[in-house]
Amino acid sequence: MKIPFALIILSLIFISCGDDDADLQTRVIDVDLTMNEVYVFNSGNSGDEEGGEIINQASHFSISEIDRDSAMQIIYRYQPEAGYVGIDHVQIQLATGSDGSGPSTQFEYVTFNFNISE
Repeated sequence: MKIPFALIILSLIFISCGDDDADLQTRVIDVDLTMNEVYVFNSGNSGDEEGGEIINQASHFSISEIDRDSAMQIIYRYQPEAGYVGIDHVQIQLATGSDGSGPSTQFEYVTFNFNISE
């Protein structure tokens, strides 16, 4: 049985376009805070092409943002809304691995579980 050449080419394209789980990392961080306390997470990523974004925003925050510190490292900052006691969650994505001329190739998803007490 002969396989058409076009079918072989299409099969190779689909195989090469598959997801590579090695470039995707996940992490969960449990954080205990008191009311009105500010939490700062330093990602350690500082390249111009590296970035971060909030994927799932927290529900009970006065501050929940991604920024850069004085050393240009990507940080995530969180503060619960005034007087809030309970739990909150946020998920961010950090992107690294750019060669300077192309997009990032490595992604890390970090989920923060905040336990806020008095």
